[in-house]
Amino acid sequence: MVLVGRDGVRRWIGAETHVALIRHFGPHDDEKRLPIFPLLLSDTRADALPAFLNLFQAHEWTGIDPLPTELLNQISGRISVTSVTARIEGCPYVGLAAYTPKQAHLFFGRQKETLHALSYFNGRRGGPPVRWLQIEGNSGSGKSSLMNAGLLPLIGEGLLWRRTGFECWIRIGPMMPGVHPVDMLAEHLARAFSGPHRQEEMADIRHRLESSDDRALAEWLRGRKSPDNDTAFLLALDQFEELFTFAEEEQRRRFDRPLCGSGRP
Repeated sequence: MVLVGRDGVRRWIGAETHVALIRHFGPHDDEKRLPIFPLLLSDTRADALPAFLNLFQAHEWTGIDPLPTELLNQISGRISVTSVTARIEGCPYVGLAAYTPKQAHLFFGRQKETLHALSYFNGRRGGPPVRWLQIEGNSGSGKSSLMNAGLLPLIGEGLLWRRTGFECWIRIGPMMPGVHPVDMLAEHLARAFSGPHRQEEMADIRHRLESSDDRALAEWLRGRKSPDNDTAFLLALDQFEELFTFAEEEQRRRFDRPLCGSGRP
């Protein structure tokens, strides 16, 4: 049972929910799946439920009144009930295009793979934190959709806190390297952090990226962390092979140097 209050699913509740989701979507045998029952407290709305948890029927509960009989029957019978699908405006299919983060509500069928990918971020286990996750597969197998509409929304909702210690993740991208990967990185950094003066900021970022100081990017990002240091940065790269198929060697070197020298900003 997941109790969801006005602040949504945060911190330890999110960590425990992540484990519960793995135990639900992991087994192939339905009898071994962990049943999940979301409970909405006070005036909490169902749209406060994070991705994947909103797949289950949620019940409202005051915390004082007895639990609904329907819910008690489901709990005793270990029966997870899927939620009523909300009405989708427009066509829910994107054809041959990849899903975007804004289309996460349309993305389905890859819950197990998404949660498995998140499990690689294991900075809480005593070993060095994972700083690079690479998704490989045949062309058209759904790698971009898995990242955009599967991983990124869950990371944005704080599901990496238990594994990494960081609840707030600032996303840079998703971006494609293209012919000029340094320019593309500068543009997406400016989008993630800049205010009304994006063009000036982008020029400053590009200058820092092209400098000989390998720590220039790390220092720039450090100045944008929250005061309590509870901030991490995630660079999402799509079509990574463009670094080798489109960009020249000098462009690859200039793109790679600040990322490799960033360390832990």
